[in-house]
Amino acid sequence: MCKVQFSVLSYFPSIVTNENINVGILFHNLDTDDRTFHMMKNWSRLESFDEELDISFMKRYLQGIKNESERNVFNSEQTFSLQEYIKYYVNELRFCTIKEADVENVDDFILTTEKVHMRLDFEKNERLSRDSEVKYIKMMMRSNKVNYSSSPIQGGYDEPVRFDYIVGGYGFKNFTFEDRNINRMITNAKAWSLTASSINRRYKTIFVYDVEKDESVNYRIIMKILGEHAYKVMPSAEVIDFVIKLQREEDAKYQNCLAV
Repeated sequence: MCKVQFSVLSYFPSIVTNENINVGILFHNLDTDDRTFHMMKNWSRLESFDEELDISFMKRYLQGIKNESERNVFNSEQTFSLQEYIKYYVNELRFCTIKEADVENVDDFILTTEKVHMRLDFEKNERLSRDSEVKYIKMMMRSNKVNYSSSPIQGGYDEPVRFDYIVGGYGFKNFTFEDRNINRMITNAKAWSLTASSINRRYKTIFVYDVEKDESVNYRIIMKILGEHAYKVMPSAEVIDFVIKLQREEDAKYQNCLAV
């Protein structure tokens, strides 16, 4: 079992809108001190995201991060801290909060993490299924000591409601948009929106989606339905940070109670 830390690198073209796109992930194996920086492969995504960006410059810049951060003959004797390395990236390129996991197969973990945070770098048949994505999120919650439940709860009409996972008073339901029957998805979204409304005094419902920004009419319809009664609608790449923050807040409340 190895402990691996990682941080996702995102590009923010504007500080006003806060829209961003993931362009890389830096991994650090704490047991072996190996570091690997994985850059995005689908550069057309970045070009579409910001038409004014110099893609050639960005490629060279990211390659520079890779050369500097990865272990080599020039830095093998130096102590590396992921936290110290990423703290200087505060402008258009920013590393997210560091996350860590206890993993048995480091290569498999790195590949799965890439598929979660840089989904569109992979062909459709290589991307994670909804169940695989939920499994990954649960693994990350266990590694970061986030208490969660997968047990059904009682709905507003006494029916059993099965979220993918529940953290405190928040219930999470993952939605997959790719290659799905749109009419069936709209019906499913309406059913879950009703469920969210019927239990909102006991649970805050968070709907999780797996696609990046989509301008299609059907996408907007489904997102509008999901957002009507949900506490929040968020991309899957943001879930781990969110649940870790929830758990830390709960831990802080518990410690404050003990101190009283």
